[in-house]
Amino acid sequence: MTLPSDTGSSREIRQSINRQRRLLDATEIASAAINLKKNLCQLAELRRAKDIGCYISVNGEADPGLFVATAWARQKRIFMPVLRKNGMSFYELSPD
Repeated sequence: MTLPSDTGSSREIRQSINRQRRLLDATEIASAAINLKKNLCQLAELRRAKDIGCYISVNGEADPGLFVATAWARQKRIFMPVLRKNGMSFYELSPD
């Protein structure tokens, strides 16, 4: 993935990344999910963590589902952000 040559604003960079991400096919997105799980599981910080903040993938983002399943198998608690008018809160995600 390439970024604009002019560093520009954060908004321009996000827009460029989002455009490129929407061009990915299902195979590339699935591969990204596998690599995400593999890379996250190798982090010492995550191996030690008991509670982990995560996200729900949208618009071609790598799906953290494989990582979440592995984290639950390792007795980790997963929390997801919920945006509200007055800010963001995190709520625990249940395997159920």
